[in-house]
Amino acid sequence: MTTPKPPGRPRLAATLPDAPAVLEPEGILQDCCLEGLDAAGGTFELVEILGVHLTGGSLAGSAWRRPVWADVEFADVDLANAVLTDAGWKRIALTRCRVTGADLSQAVITDATFTDCAVNLASLRFARLTRVVFSGCRLDGADFGGAQLTDVWFDHCDLTGATFAQATTTRVRFTASRLEDLHGVESLRGSTIEPRDLLDLAHLLAGALGLEVAWGQTATEGRSRGSPCHRT
Repeated sequence: MTTPKPPGRPRLAATLPDAPAVLEPEGILQDCCLEGLDAAGGTFELVEILGVHLTGGSLAGSAWRRPVWADVEFADVDLANAVLTDAGWKRIALTRCRVTGADLSQAVITDATFTDCAVNLASLRFARLTRVVFSGCRLDGADFGGAQLTDVWFDHCDLTGATFAQATTTRVRFTASRLEDLHGVESLRGSTIEPRDLLDLAHLLAGALGLEVAWGQTATEGRSRGSPCHRT
């Protein structure tokens, strides 16, 4: 059984000073705690967030140009519909965050954990994910099209309707997750899946292989229907 390599945790100082819940449109935010940050709808250019613990608040609808976030913990933060294309995330932990509809296309995400987050309808097209864990997350409708997934683990997640078309997967594992109506299932070649989750993929795999599923008919039934003769 293939087991993905675990992600590294954020490296934060033992004690962090509180900082005003304000985020400048440019520059560096480093080594502090923020609570209740309200940056919804803001625009940020080349902002670096380093060694920060952020609790609550909103970045919903914000737009970022090539943001760099490293050693960051987010808890109960709203990132819905944020535009984070070409982001560089390293050693990031998100807990109970709302990432619905966020645009993380072409992002480079390394050593990250998403725990009990809503990542549904998010775009991770052509992103590179390395040592990433999604645990207890909603990922229905998420788009991993063309993404590179290496050492990625989906645990107790809802991936209904998610897209993996033209993705590449190395040491990817699914456990206790909903996998109904996936798109691009053939791109998951080599991934590890639990037997109880295989039923969700059965008809998709059959379609990818060009198999026709005959429901409710046995060979005996087929023969009996084809013979008009009555034998005694």
